This record gives sequence, structure tokens and C-alpha cells, in this order.
Amino acid sequence: MKEEYPDVVEDLDPKAPEPRGKDIKTTCFFDVALGTPETKGRGHTGIILFAGGTPVTYISRRQGTAEGSTYGSEYIAGCQSIEEVMTLWGANYMVW
Repeated sequence: MKEEYPDVVEDLDPKAPEPRGKDIKTTCFFDVALGTPETKGRGHTGIILFAGGTPVTYISRRQGTAEGSTYGSEYIAGCQSIEEVMTLWGANYMVW
């Protein structure tokens, strides 16, 4: 990460233990299938999370609202994917 963002400094909890291994790159992909009359206009979100190149979780769920634009549906999917990444990060942080 230092190569991509050399000026970024990460603030860590001083009570956190030292890392015991290499950094793991976390990647998240998401996409939306737009709503149809059969789904009452609600889109379908698909999310896949990778840790170190290995898929660790996937989600496919119907969105709770019917959006009138592609941007709105993609925004909702992006928010859901960020929540999943934060959940994965929190679970890994608690393992320490």
C-alpha cells in the first residue's frame, strides 16, 4: 500500500499487538441487476469479497427499494459492499 499512497499514515491503536504476518489485500466486487416488473422494480445486488485472492464471502440479495435510476441502484450496492468490507475487517481485527 505504501507504493500506491506514499503520503498516507495509518493511525493504529497503541494497544494493538504487532502484526504476525504479511499484509493481506482485500478486494470487493459488486454489481446490480436492475429491477424488472416481476421484482416490482427492485434491483438485485451481488457482492464478492476476496482476501488474499481467495473468495471469503459472497452475497446476493434483493434491494429494499425500487430505484428509478442506475446510479441509485449502484449507490445502494456500493454502500452494502462497504458495510460487508467493514464487517470483514472488524472480524479480522478482533482475531488479534
